[in-house]
Amino acid sequence: MAGAPGAPGRGAPVVHAVRRAGRERTLVAAIPEVTAMLKTAVGWHVELEFEEDVHRTRAAALVRLPDGTEVRSHGYASRHPADGNQPRVGEEVAGARALNDLAMQLLTKAHGEIDSASGRTSFPLSH
Repeated sequence: MAGAPGAPGRGAPVVHAVRRAGRERTLVAAIPEVTAMLKTAVGWHVELEFEEDVHRTRAAALVRLPDGTEVRSHGYASRHPADGNQPRVGEEVAGARALNDLAMQLLTKAHGEIDSASGRTSFPLSH
């Protein structure tokens, strides 16, 4: 049965290799198209730190981009005096606000890069 070109298990070339480390062996199977795609994968690590007191939580977010840029943001949450002490809820609210601000800064940065590359003003990016 003929499948789509490049589909795994349907006529696409599959490369197998065995990697040995001491007594352990690992079978590695890779489809060339996927392997090429994985070489360009990028990962980001976002750091979140929290400071809390009795009535307020502050979150600081940081992401380091592959181009060396660091983007930082902050978020805050305040506890109403009538509410019970639930630090986790304050962290979630402050963290979400910090991540939302971080997202907006990244969208603004990407928007500026699009404008620079295209030489024209583009429409604002949003979610």
